[in-house]
Amino acid sequence: MAAEADFENFRKEYSPDDNSKIEKCEIDIQLLDDLKRARYTYDCTFRTIGDRPEHEYVDVIPSAEELVRVEYVKDSQGGLEFTPAAEGREKTKLHIRFRHPVPKNEDYRLKFCYETNVSYVVTADFMSKSVSYTDWFIFDVQCDLLKVNVHLPTKSKPIKSFPAADLESNPISYDYEHMRPLDPFIFLLAYKRSGIGRRFWLWLGSAAGSGGIGALLSQLFG
Repeated sequence: MAAEADFENFRKEYSPDDNSKIEKCEIDIQLLDDLKRARYTYDCTFRTIGDRPEHEYVDVIPSAEELVRVEYVKDSQGGLEFTPAAEGREKTKLHIRFRHPVPKNEDYRLKFCYETNVSYVVTADFMSKSVSYTDWFIFDVQCDLLKVNVHLPTKSKPIKSFPAADLESNPISYDYEHMRPLDPFIFLLAYKRSGIGRRFWLWLGSAAGSGGIGALLSQLFG
């Protein structure tokens, strides 16, 4: 699986950081009608646990820089300085500068939002599409609680999830506690999107060219 290869590469390239931790990170993922795109909104509380004051947070996005569109980065007082930078061909580092250094035993909360591409597979039938969407998150610091909320695109209904989740809820949520540095959280969510599928329209175009069916279609749609 591509996701597995991605986070294994992350593990090789980065080292655990024990100077700070994430007390809670809540991530809202809005899957867009353009199936290859999603909007990620982070709400994270950091805590410095070592002697070195923390000045920034770096989020590694597994997408090329040209595919990432940062919408905002802010704390409780307003916008923060940030710099997206390409890291090779398939990763982007989002450098977020804290408003002030965060000393030992103090918390700092920030929010940021970006849009980028996602990993998915589509199976289409006459009237709908089945979409399998997979994603993963990994940090180089300890995370006490990761909460992921997935909002499906319009006209969509969840089919299956791994790990298991309440498919009747909206959004569909995952909680992962006591996340160690470089310990990935991976999930897969399959959903069905209603609407006339492409195969139906191909059949319709072909059928319209035949005499008898064409006449029926003319009466139906005329």
